[in-house]
Amino acid sequence: MNTLHIYARVSTKAQADKNLSIPEQINIGKRIAERNGLEVVVHEELGRSASSDNFVNRPVLGNLLKQIKSKEVKYLYAFDLTRLSRNEITQAVLFRDLNKNSVKLFTKNGEYNLSNATDKLTFKIMEAVAQHDASMRIARFQLGNVSANRKGMYTKPNVPYGWRKDENKMLVINEEEKNVVLQMVEWYLNDDFGTNQIANKLNEQFVLTRSAKNRIAKIENCTEEEQQQIFLQNLWNPGTINSLFKYSGLFGKRSFKVGEDNDGKAMYETVSCPEIINKSTFDLVEAKRNSNAITKKREKKYFRLLSGIVKCGTCGEPMEGRIKPSRGEYTYRCISKRYTHKSCKTRGINIIKLNNIIWNELNNSDYLKYQVNELISEKQASSSDETNLLELNKSIKDLTSKIKGCDIKLSKLIGLYAGEQFTKEMLDVEVAKVNEVKNKLVSDKDELELKKEMISSETLGNSKFSNAINDSISLFNVTVDELSGLFTDINDFDLGNEKSKKARDFILKTIKCITVRNIEDINTYELAISFKNIENKRLLSTSGDNLYNVLPELKKTVKIGGKSNNQNQAKYNKGMLEFVRN
Repeated sequence: MNTLHIYARVSTKAQADKNLSIPEQINIGKRIAERNGLEVVVHEELGRSASSDNFVNRPVLGNLLKQIKSKEVKYLYAFDLTRLSRNEITQAVLFRDLNKNSVKLFTKNGEYNLSNATDKLTFKIMEAVAQHDASMRIARFQLGNVSANRKGMYTKPNVPYGWRKDENKMLVINEEEKNVVLQMVEWYLNDDFGTNQIANKLNEQFVLTRSAKNRIAKIENCTEEEQQQIFLQNLWNPGTINSLFKYSGLFGKRSFKVGEDNDGKAMYETVSCPEIINKSTFDLVEAKRNSNAITKKREKKYFRLLSGIVKCGTCGEPMEGRIKPSRGEYTYRCISKRYTHKSCKTRGINIIKLNNIIWNELNNSDYLKYQVNELISEKQASSSDETNLLELNKSIKDLTSKIKGCDIKLSKLIGLYAGEQFTKEMLDVEVAKVNEVKNKLVSDKDELELKKEMISSETLGNSKFSNAINDSISLFNVTVDELSGLFTDINDFDLGNEKSKKARDFILKTIKCITVRNIEDINTYELAISFKNIENKRLLSTSGDNLYNVLPELKKTVKIGGKSNNQNQAKYNKGMLEFVRN
């Protein structure tokens, strides 16, 4: 226990240059330990800022807090209070536990025993000073940032595509990237390309993105194979191009944040920068962009039962529901198909057939039993006598407490009158008010007592028990029918169908992910269904970690081919699910 725990941290190179480096902090801590006859344990936190921190992104500090709570730490050293934290919430939690566990804190300014009133006051003052210093430092940084921007300097680390920073931190044109931007604008305005087409065109022509160029530049003697791999990992996408098209710097006016108004809204100013296109051309781009679907909020037209939980087994990307009634197209397809160089070529799977497979799997698993029990519990909770009795007892208890409060108030009024602080007339008025409230409370309580007596008497007798069994059986059958009845609506694409929504809720409660992958030929798929864990183990007939008949990551093969009278018919055969395409 006679150990000084040294917590050392720097977040910037500038702090290291100002003798706040970790070795310097540790040396000061060791000198303090030597003066006090203490052993030393060092806790180093590298590259962590204290302003927006918490115990998750500061793992060393989080572990130190655990030791403090378990009373393994009695002496703690930090260079100053800001080394521990400048975040008010994190600081409050830490200092509360230091105080609670009687930890003595050492800093370069002295030592503090937080259980001592005087030290606690001094510590609070030092804490306030540290917070003030931090606030002033942030304010100075913000003022310096605004001042630099007003002079035309670009202070953000990532420079927009088409420019670069010179030695004075001013934006200058990157000629190579400028030509790429001009080509994009020409395709967009003159050739009527959309952002998807532009992205595909750039990828086809092996035009490197900024991130790809930066990664290649960091690799010494980067081979063609490595460049190709980096290129494929950093392809152009429509979102990047759309963001570039709306950047006002294109016509020589960029904006930067200068602060917030009284309502907390951000305030901006503009400054000149080298232009790539003129204002009239930018306006044409803006007009087309505003009319393009990528900038509009797309409204859902159709309901998709499995939206958000289907992913491609080849590349890992999500699969989206593509519904085009005019073309007879109803498929879940990999979103990589949007991009020419990124498409994994996975064939889409029919929405209706996949819906039916998943529903059949659920009906053949213990999840159906689990869901039935859940629904029955909900229904019983809303109508059971036990629940009603509990609620009545709680209400009666509350009313009894309020009635008692009225009696106490009446006693106080009489005491005031006896002490000649009230006249008789004043007493009568106040007593009448209290009695009016009390009488209403007594009446409400009597009514609830009567209800309680009636319910209690009804719960007695074998007939009630027999009725409860019959009611439970009836409720179970109704609930099973209710869930099974949802099957008829799982392939209804109407957004307003409530049964479809219930079916989707059921699926989302039970299935974590559905992976679809082509195997053997284009008409054959492999499905992997990952189920969620069920917490209420006693409802299930199986045991162990996998508490359901359909195990996690169980894979079924789906074959599609030939013809059948029923498009949606599913046939089980030794683990095989066979579907027949019309």
